[in-house]
Amino acid sequence: MIKRIALAVLCVFLGALLQSTVLFSIRLNITLAVVLFTSYYNGAVSGVLTGFLSGILVDFLSPAPLGFNALMLTVIGMGVGSLKGKIFIDTLLFPVFLGFIAVLFKAFFFLIMHYYAPLIIPSYTASEFPLWIECIVTALGTPIIFVLLNHFKAFFVEPR
Repeated sequence: MIKRIALAVLCVFLGALLQSTVLFSIRLNITLAVVLFTSYYNGAVSGVLTGFLSGILVDFLSPAPLGFNALMLTVIGMGVGSLKGKIFIDTLLFPVFLGFIAVLFKAFFFLIMHYYAPLIIPSYTASEFPLWIECIVTALGTPIIFVLLNHFKAFFVEPR
């Protein structure tokens, strides 16, 4: 389990570095997609660990307060990991749904944290165009990440 979590965190680290390259100010949240994949296929415990360790790495690479992304990705990892065995995955529609809902949760999390620290943490609003672009890009990119990681499932998923 530790090897798989370490490999997922390494992929998240590489994804976080790639995320800094922006094409027309639109970003695919690779970190979120990798956490969604490992959480769904390995369960809640692995989702929590992958989310926390990935979040800490992203926190070190971003100007966010230390622990901000760790908390957000931990909650997302736990929530998606709890779906293991309850919802059987469709290779296209379910990752789209997961990516879209995860970005909406991220925006809601930013909004709540913005309430507590308005000068430090930015906020999304529902009327802003970038929020919906990020939702669509992540929703369309998550199935691609799932397909790519599915080829390396032996490295990421615990055998039964």
